[in-house]
Amino acid sequence: MLATEAQAQEFRSSPWDRQRRARDFNLRVQPEEPEVREFVMERLMEEPWACPENCVALDVGQNEQGQRLIAVVKRDNFNVYPMGSAQNQTGDSVPPSAANARAFLNEDSVVEVRPIPRRYIVIDGVPMNRPISDYSEVPPPIILEPVE
Repeated sequence: MLATEAQAQEFRSSPWDRQRRARDFNLRVQPEEPEVREFVMERLMEEPWACPENCVALDVGQNEQGQRLIAVVKRDNFNVYPMGSAQNQTGDSVPPSAANARAFLNEDSVVEVRPIPRRYIVIDGVPMNRPISDYSEVPPPIILEPVE
């Protein structure tokens, strides 16, 4: 009976159908900057799946056009957004040595950016599964502790 009803449906709702509000996101911005928080919240309102539970937004440098790049880290993945654009940029392929390393974001995780020798987002000392795209200048590592 239920299967017949499901097959007859022309539209099936998803968890993302409801409009999420800013207070629905458990977002930490490191370092806290109002313009970065506003930019990330705009992205999350358009792409709520980018922060399903808790997430951390951090500045990972600039692209060749001079735009600030903001990584939104969730669970074991991240998206990089150039400020001023809603278009998602994907990372490069995973080197074999890092392919088995799985970093998972918890609410109290220490999140940092460090070169390994390419730049990776690191959660609790474990590099995420893919590097951040290369940039012309590689800044020194940024270590950010959870805010209490």
